[in-house]
Amino acid sequence: MGQGLNRVVMALGVTAMAASGGRADIASKLQPFVDDGTVAGVVVLTADKDKVLDLEAVGYADLAAKTPMRPDALFWIASQSKPITATALMMLVDEGKVGVDDPVEKYLPEFRGQMFIAEQDAAHMVLKKPAHPMTVRNLLTHTSGLPPTSPIEQPTLDVLPLAVRVRSYTLLPLHFEPGARWEYSNAGINTAGRIIEVVSGMAYEDFLQQRLFGPLGMVDTTFWPAGPQLPRIARSYAPNQARTALVEVPIGQLRYPLDDRVNRFAMPAGGLFSTAADVGRFCRMILNGGQLDGRRYLSEKAVRQMTSKQTPAPLNEQYGFGWGTGASFGHGGAYKTNMNIDPRLGLITVFMVQSAGWRDEAHGNRVPATFNQEATRTAAAAAAAIPLPYADGTVLLKEDFHRAAPSLAGQAPAVGTGTWSLSGSGDSTLAASGSQGVMTVGGGEIGKGSVRASLPFTPQAGMLHALMVTYHISRPVHADAWVGTGFCDAAGREVGWMLVRPQDSDVSDGHMVGFTGHELQVACEGTVYAPLFPDITATVTWNARSNEFKYYVNNILQGSGVAASAPAPAQIFFQGFQTGGAVTVKEVRLTVQPAP
Repeated sequence: MGQGLNRVVMALGVTAMAASGGRADIASKLQPFVDDGTVAGVVVLTADKDKVLDLEAVGYADLAAKTPMRPDALFWIASQSKPITATALMMLVDEGKVGVDDPVEKYLPEFRGQMFIAEQDAAHMVLKKPAHPMTVRNLLTHTSGLPPTSPIEQPTLDVLPLAVRVRSYTLLPLHFEPGARWEYSNAGINTAGRIIEVVSGMAYEDFLQQRLFGPLGMVDTTFWPAGPQLPRIARSYAPNQARTALVEVPIGQLRYPLDDRVNRFAMPAGGLFSTAADVGRFCRMILNGGQLDGRRYLSEKAVRQMTSKQTPAPLNEQYGFGWGTGASFGHGGAYKTNMNIDPRLGLITVFMVQSAGWRDEAHGNRVPATFNQEATRTAAAAAAAIPLPYADGTVLLKEDFHRAAPSLAGQAPAVGTGTWSLSGSGDSTLAASGSQGVMTVGGGEIGKGSVRASLPFTPQAGMLHALMVTYHISRPVHADAWVGTGFCDAAGREVGWMLVRPQDSDVSDGHMVGFTGHELQVACEGTVYAPLFPDITATVTWNARSNEFKYYVNNILQGSGVAASAPAPAQIFFQGFQTGGAVTVKEVRLTVQPAP
């Protein structure tokens, strides 16, 4: 292990977490970032809906004192407070006490008559009355028009009572008409916290403690860390002026001492301190549809609303109620803490650090990216043992099937009837390369092309048909590349199908990140990284009894749906499009067995 490694592994819930003794051992992957001075220390947690899978600490909570980071260290989680505030408000929505489409002025009359800026330059400002007043939905989705903060929230964000801060927002014009744009706004989430106070008759922080933190067992989540919690707070660091080393800094947005309950006030948009374990319990409750350990906190409907896109359709921003949404959902904090929930993998990741800035932004971003990759890798390894819902069947195409053949076109399948038909464009071929069929595209990264191979088949009534195609990414691929697998009707229209494709992202190396409809996206940065899983098996099953399709990638269920029409008579197909790189078709397998 690297020098100074402090690693604690707790509560491992699976045996297939990693090749090294069954442990995730993520800390050893993060230790180099401690050794090179990128980060002082971190705590990472992975969990599923039932349990914590892994909890590890690496590096130092205090660099100067060489105090090892501990798994129960406290961190300022900043804007990770926003989903917690939204959760509290949605409890009141569930109880019928608040409506998300109600105007804010229904609960806070001081907002009545607020105007928005229609025109502005150095010489003048024109205010207009909005078409409709801002709603609770606008607050939770950052579409209210409220500014990020108020001028009176100085010198820190926690120096005034919540009611005073929120009243100050009413004295300012809105930046835009509610719903017309998206602008990240602490003021909006703070206002949502004030609605909690008015409707419940309780102080915001008391509502959180009595309705959420206490029952959920979030024992270290607070706005005022005190007593034995204080020495457990991880110190905050920023690069020195020369960006050659880390120096300790205070949390500039908060007033000290942190346990001062007289002069410091709760901040719904970003004031909480917490631990990885507490954040993990909160995320497990959300992943379980609003309940944990036999107690329900939210309805499943409320969870679905919070964690799916609620921003207006014309806006590109993907934001729910307090959550960033997309293929997965989560939220980060100002000092680079983060929590993320991937419902397709059933995976929760919590990343805790106190960084006011990386010395080198690109290299620093590799710290959370490395954690996410390792967490995803170990989750996929654990899921690999999950059997698919069908038995092994007939191999239609495998390695030596088309050895030395220029392409699949006109070839008979290993079994069954018909011949493979092939269509392509550009320089693409689906041709032999050694003993494997390879999609290749001429011209390197500037060449483009697509290929499609299909085979007629006759579906059997009442049977479960499963088409598995294993693709091997033999060289790094461009972000536009994709491969497809599925069933077609006689006219060649895809009936049940999915695409697996790389997509640009800020992840340093590719890994599976999400699923949209019938499309799984494999993230990669630019054109130079190969996916984390070079062998990708895309599987589509079709139940001829119920006409339901299910979609799997590497044995992990991604989604399901019922098609409007059945694929009979039909074709099975696989295809690919690529700019640069090479995709090997490793195996095509069709299985048929009695449908459940």
